[in-house]
Amino acid sequence: MLVKKYEAKDMQQAMDDIIKELGSEAVILNSRKIRKRGLTNLFAKPFVEVMVAYEPRKQRENPRKAPAALREAAREAYSPYSSETNPAEPEYMPQPIAPFSILPTGTPAAKTEPLCALGLDNGAVLAQTKAHSLKSNGGAAPAEVHKIHDIDSRIDSLDHVINEFMTKFTHIKRDITYDFSPEVEKLVIAMCENQVREELALSLAKEAEEILKTREDAEAYEVMHNLILDNLGTPAPIATKKYKQKIILLLGPTGVGKTTTLVKLASTFVINHKKRVGIINTDTYRIAAHEQLRTYADILDIPLGIAYRMEEVATSLGEMSSRDLVFIDTAGKRPGDPQHREDIRQIISGTHPEEIFLCVAAPTCFSSIQEVVDTYSFIGDYKLILTKLDETRYHGMALNTVHYAKKPLAYVTAGQNVPDDLETANCEALAGQILEH
Repeated sequence: MLVKKYEAKDMQQAMDDIIKELGSEAVILNSRKIRKRGLTNLFAKPFVEVMVAYEPRKQRENPRKAPAALREAAREAYSPYSSETNPAEPEYMPQPIAPFSILPTGTPAAKTEPLCALGLDNGAVLAQTKAHSLKSNGGAAPAEVHKIHDIDSRIDSLDHVINEFMTKFTHIKRDITYDFSPEVEKLVIAMCENQVREELALSLAKEAEEILKTREDAEAYEVMHNLILDNLGTPAPIATKKYKQKIILLLGPTGVGKTTTLVKLASTFVINHKKRVGIINTDTYRIAAHEQLRTYADILDIPLGIAYRMEEVATSLGEMSSRDLVFIDTAGKRPGDPQHREDIRQIISGTHPEEIFLCVAAPTCFSSIQEVVDTYSFIGDYKLILTKLDETRYHGMALNTVHYAKKPLAYVTAGQNVPDDLETANCEALAGQILEH
């Protein structure tokens, strides 16, 4: 099976390109609208991306050839001024028959049986149609004409078949051949539907195929599920140490819910684990962040330190020396900001955190995740927190992020409730959700 991806300004153009290049045997697997990145394209019209599957053929038939021939035959046969009659005094009136169901221009037609397979060719269609059109002495219509009606109904049914495939796939890279077993192919489709990158999904599928070839007792779903679990890794939540303070640093771009996540973590350890917790806020750019932390610090009855300079961070840490856990909140900046990178370096060197967490929002596109992960690549060791999982039904981004960052997933958040909407990452559940249709 060959799979190709087309991009066009609209669906009509995409369909025309597909029909022109692949013919009637191409099957649409999925289509979606995409907007190019960049400020200049903010208000530009999105273009259409269409993914199709097809089997290669040495010779392709014109997808409109047979229907066009039938239309011409019917037009000639039913003309009241046929060459076989007197144009001035037509001997008959055309008898109505069901019109041929012609697919709209640009709509790919699935494979149909040629007329010869039904016992007809273009000449026979013309002859039988004319015979049926001329009035006779009560004779019945030839049986072959009914076969034309059968062709009509078959063509009509093709639209329904094609539409069933429209929701099957996301996008597979163009001009690459993939030949998987039906069971594995269904799992690839499910992963792509859940926004797993196609390269990663296909890599896992190839690995699963190799395992299935050597393990007759293995099932495709179980193999793929375990491969995803291997990639997600073992959850790595915060582990406290008795009589020893642990400093925890939270990082992440603006808008990922970093401050809310910090509050959830602090509340969890105060309420559920009965730990003595302190919070230091270095995000002095946002008044809202300070007010949010102040409100929860008062509710939880824990100390809150505000640090505008590194010296104040050290001072706050000294005041919280009796605390089991100290959470440090940081400002969110655009990915790649050199000043932000330098600020983080100073905080790390001045506080020596035992654990660092990078917050990434689940609805973020993969290219943006790459930017975020690359921005913090100078940090040798950190863990991931996937936030806002409730804001998307596509959980494949969790697998994309862990695989690209090569860092363990610790927590996920799904909602604004503190601390209820934070939990240790359940990789078993995530793997199952990624394989759901």
